[in-house]
Amino acid sequence: MDRFDFGRDADAIRNALDGNELQLPFSPHVYAELVRRKDYVERVSLGQAPNSFRPHPSAPPAAWESGNPAYVVAGDNMPCPLNADLAQAAKWSCNATRNLTCQALVTNAATSSNLGQCVAAAQNVAAGLSCRSNVIEDSTAKTAANNPLGFNLRAFSDRVSKEELVYKLSEGKLSGYGYNCRPTKIGVPLGRVTRPCKPEEASLAVIRPGSVPEEICAIVGGKGFERMAKGYFDSGIFAAGVGRGLLNTCSPSRFCREDYICQQMPDFVSSVRFNVSAPALNNLRSRKIGFCTPTYFVYQLRLDGHPNPR
Repeated sequence: MDRFDFGRDADAIRNALDGNELQLPFSPHVYAELVRRKDYVERVSLGQAPNSFRPHPSAPPAAWESGNPAYVVAGDNMPCPLNADLAQAAKWSCNATRNLTCQALVTNAATSSNLGQCVAAAQNVAAGLSCRSNVIEDSTAKTAANNPLGFNLRAFSDRVSKEELVYKLSEGKLSGYGYNCRPTKIGVPLGRVTRPCKPEEASLAVIRPGSVPEEICAIVGGKGFERMAKGYFDSGIFAAGVGRGLLNTCSPSRFCREDYICQQMPDFVSSVRFNVSAPALNNLRSRKIGFCTPTYFVYQLRLDGHPNPR
C-alpha cells in the first residue's frame, strides 16, 4: 500500500499513517547482507575472486576483508549459535562486554535447533528483553504417523507445556517504576520486560543528541489499539487509546529481536496529552531512532486490518 492510495490530501495521509510507520525498513539480516554483497561486488569489479561464503541468515554483520567473515558481536535478544553443529566460519558470539550469554529460551524435544538468544545478566535487566523461557509440547511428533502429507500439518495445536521466568521480576499489574515481565498471552512471545515511564522519560528530553539510548518511552497497546484490530486504522482513535511504556530502542546500529520490528515514534506524541516537544521528536527522526514492537502493531503488516484509503 502506498501513501498516495489515500489521495494527496495531507491530513488524510497523516490520519492513515501516523502511528502506523516503520523507522527501519529492513530486517537485521538485510543490513548484514548488504555489507557482504558490497564486498562481493567490489571484488568482482576489481577483477578479484569474490568470497562465495554465505553466512547463516541470523548472523550479525561481518567484515569480509580476510578469507573468513569477522562477525561483530551479537547484541541483546539477538540469535546466537548454541552448539557445534555450525561450521567454524559460520559461528558468532554474544557481546561479552555487556555480559550477554547464549541461552536456549525455547526447547522442543521433538526438534533440534542450533540457535538461542543472547540473554543479559540479571544485573543488566532493561526494557525490551525476553524474560520467559518456554518448553514446547510438539503436536507434530504425536501425529506424524497420521499426517504423511504434511510434516507440520497440525503445528497450530502445539502448546507451551512449561514456562519459567528468566529474571526475578513482577508479573502482575504494572505499578511504580519497577520492571515487569509481561505475559506471553498479551502478544509478546517469551515475555517482555517493561515498566511505566518516569515523567522525564515521557517527554523524551532525556535522549541527548549524539547518543542512542537503550530504552525509550514508547507507545504501547490500549483500547484504541484493540479497536483498530476490528476494522480500519484511524490515527486519531489510535492516539486516544494507546498508552506509554518503556521499551527498547532500535536504530541502524541497534536492531530488534528477529520477530519484532522497528516502529517510528508517531507525530501524535507531540500533542498536549503526551507533551513531547517537536525538537525532541525531530531528534529521534533525524537519527533514525525508533522502538521495538511486535509486527502486528503496525497495521500495514496485519491481515485483519489496514488503513482506510477513503
